Amino acid sequence: MMGVFGLLALAAIGYGVYFLLVGRFYVSTDDAYVRANNTTLGARWRATSRRILPADNAIVHTGDVIFKIDDGDYKIAVDAARTRIATQQATIDRIGRQVTALVSAVEQASAQLASSEAALKRAGLDYDRQQALSTKGFASRATFEQSEAGRDQGVAAVKAAQAAYYAARDNVEVTKAQQAEAQAQFAELQTTLAKAERDLAFTSVRAPVDGTFSNRLVNTGDFIQAGQRLANVVPLNDVFIDANYKETQLKRIRPGQPVTIKVDAYGLRKFAGTVESISPAAGSVFTLLPPDNATGNFTKIVQRLPGSAFACQRTWRSRTCCARGCRSTPPSIPAKARPTPKRCRSRFADGETSAVISLKRRAMGPVQVQD
Repeated sequence: MMGVFGLLALAAIGYGVYFLLVGRFYVSTDDAYVRANNTTLGARWRATSRRILPADNAIVHTGDVIFKIDDGDYKIAVDAARTRIATQQATIDRIGRQVTALVSAVEQASAQLASSEAALKRAGLDYDRQQALSTKGFASRATFEQSEAGRDQGVAAVKAAQAAYYAARDNVEVTKAQQAEAQAQFAELQTTLAKAERDLAFTSVRAPVDGTFSNRLVNTGDFIQAGQRLANVVPLNDVFIDANYKETQLKRIRPGQPVTIKVDAYGLRKFAGTVESISPAAGSVFTLLPPDNATGNFTKIVQRLPGSAFACQRTWRSRTCCARGCRSTPPSIPAKARPTPKRCRSRFADGETSAVISLKRRAMGPVQVQD
């Protein structure tokens, strides 16, 4: 009996020494959870779900097609846009040939103007000669009047040729303007085609990040509304611990301090990590209706502030992966590395897996996490 009491006394003394030298410098909490910033997949258009490619809880990668929805209307829109572009291109080609023909007409009008000016010059010389002869009485009056009429006809012919030349030149400019307008419409139609193709691309819902496809909410054949939630992709290579400490425990906790983590799913195993950040306010501040204690009775309650911690890469790899032959995180990931092995990370699929985190209260001291 005395031996039992001796052992109890020895255990009590040992615990007291441990608490005095080590334990009193640590703070811990079991209000902690393994979290991941999961991505919600949604539909862009109202349509029928035609196909779901990955199986539930399958690994997907960025850009992989997850859902295919009915794309019939969007394919028709793309085909119609391409047809309008082809028609507009034919119009631009036709106007281009018209410009070429009108440039030839301008050259013809210019030649006709030169001919009319030459004829006017000849008629003017003939008129001057006949006028001189008529003044001296060597030419008849009829001959003089005929040369005068020829001169007037030459003047009129030059004016007509000038008008034809200017009209042909203006027609070229007008047709070129029409060509520029057609080209602008062609560019607009190309934009319409790009939008139609983009709309068609949205009929395939793709994974925005690497992760696990989970929480599927629709089946093949369901009618999907625009913006409807379809499923989630959980990036299990980017998990972290979300621990809620009392405000009285945060005095000496700083980002960068080491942390020891114990996760329920792993039993007594411990993982090393670092404090990533500390929330600027308690969770109640970010609720839809935050409390306001400015009026009425008040009861002081110690608040809890969330903080994030990441497991160190080496510890995750050596204690959770290498023993099982799992693929670990590449060495290029920095100190706040996340666990990525396929076999191990499935243990964290539940975002509510609890963990206990302990922090040493000395600045930059070691931190422990316990179950």
